[in-house]
Amino acid sequence: MRLVEHPDWGTKVRPPKWWHGRRWWKRSPESVKHWCWHQTEVLGGIAARDLEAYLERLHGHAVEPGKRQRDGVPYAYVYSPRFEALVALTHPAWCGYHGNGGNKGIGIAIDASIPGELLDVDALAEAWGMAIDHAEGVGFKPSLITSHRQHSNMRGGDPGAEVWRVVELVGRELGLRVDEGTTGSGRPIPEHWRP
Repeated sequence: MRLVEHPDWGTKVRPPKWWHGRRWWKRSPESVKHWCWHQTEVLGGIAARDLEAYLERLHGHAVEPGKRQRDGVPYAYVYSPRFEALVALTHPAWCGYHGNGGNKGIGIAIDASIPGELLDVDALAEAWGMAIDHAEGVGFKPSLITSHRQHSNMRGGDPGAEVWRVVELVGRELGLRVDEGTTGSGRPIPEHWRP
């Protein structure tokens, strides 16, 4: 597993160049209380803009027609099982619209379609730990975990049972707690998602 910082992530804390026309705001590390987990290809999920094209370029491959479309969602981190990489897309200091009521958290996603694709539990656990370490390295230490499902009734399967089990289990091992609350039209984590 490798960590790849998007060129727009930069060494300076600044808004990503690709957020043209989008609302964003700067925030302090103390104001960020949670991580908000997503899966890009669930029903109603939204994929991270140009992630696959970016990773294809890193590997020297041409982007094939018909690849998944990316929508400019400002996740801070995206784990790509295909490329065995955790991509740091935006600095955690910049907050944007990724998770309805979960926007104030750090957005993190797995770029997958699960169920349907095989989930490498160990690789997801490693990527999750890397994201936590990377955020802490720049001063952000959220103590809570939420899912996009908890913030919108349009995202009922986001990130899904298989992903959430790993997220919750690894999060607990690293000292994080699940935020059981919901916002707006969001729904609680179902029992069958729990580890």
